[in-house]
Amino acid sequence: MVIQKPVTIDVIRNEVKNLDSKIELLEEKINTIENTQEIIGRTIISINQKLKALEDKQGNAQVSTGSATKENNETYATKEELNKLKYIIDMINPLDFVTAEQVKDLIKELKGDKKTDSDEKTEPKEIKL
Repeated sequence: MVIQKPVTIDVIRNEVKNLDSKIELLEEKINTIENTQEIIGRTIISINQKLKALEDKQGNAQVSTGSATKENNETYATKEELNKLKYIIDMINPLDFVTAEQVKDLIKELKGDKKTDSDEKTEPKEIKL
């Protein structure tokens, strides 16, 4: 046989107090969870707004970047074009040519020589550059 303790009002009060304190703790935890949930919700909304703004900026940047790359392609020479120009310049070799000023000076020199040597027939001087 099992002997049971008599249940008194004091024991019941203590158990009710314990259960009441546990319920209060659960209420606090639930309130904390609800507050955290609200904060997370606001944060998600804020992040979504920022994300949409960034997507709009990125879309605008892609449009402007696309037009900028087209402009760059039109204003700058490609490597192939530069190689062609280099080939042409190497073939012409502009260092072998004289400037307009040098030609004018040479002509003046030759005219001056002809006037002084008008009696003698001389062959034109060889121009060395």
